[in-house]
Amino acid sequence: MALHGVAYCEDPAVQAFARHLDGPDTAGVMVAGMRAFLEDKPQLAPPAPWSPSRPPVTGYRAVAELAVAAGLTSARIDAARRAARLDLAGTAWILDPADGLPELLELVAGRAELVLVADPADPATDPVVDALELAGRYPVVDPDRLPPALTGGRALLIDADWSPVLAAASDRAGDATTALIDRFGSGTGTPDLRAADLPGLLLGVADWLDRVPRAEGDA
Repeated sequence: MALHGVAYCEDPAVQAFARHLDGPDTAGVMVAGMRAFLEDKPQLAPPAPWSPSRPPVTGYRAVAELAVAAGLTSARIDAARRAARLDLAGTAWILDPADGLPELLELVAGRAELVLVADPADPATDPVVDALELAGRYPVVDPDRLPPALTGGRALLIDADWSPVLAAASDRAGDATTALIDRFGSGTGTPDLRAADLPGLLLGVADWLDRVPRAEGDA
């Protein structure tokens, strides 16, 4: 299970990303566009650079697309993203678990091994794990170092983005099941399970647990 965007709502970090991008040359366009997207209030900003029928899959992607459309450099976008992650690290204590997370953890307890997939180089990873009281309970695994059992074996992979991990598992012939939290209805990717939020995936997770016998490496 991806940590960021699944175990908690990343809106505060997305808001910080937009704030760090804004400057005298953008005159508040980044924050206005971010609010228009997250709050579903298109009247707050000029027309977005994506089709209303195919919005970005995450708030982060939406803000990045707004920045590119505004002509901001890759270096500025990367610096703003890094600053937003540092902001999140410093304020992680205010985070609450995502709706459905306690139910998911209870559902898989004793039936499957759960791991948290997150970049250890992300400065927000450890503070978020601590804030959500997940430290010591579930291992944190680098997405670039996932063992084959978690990407091609009997595994259920949950993310809030059509990440390389989900895409690779979907493309690979194997027993892995992919689940996408598609909050904004992007239609991105080809997951086996799709829902607008984590609670919407719980029935699919329960069905997967019923169909797949417990085995080492399940997640």
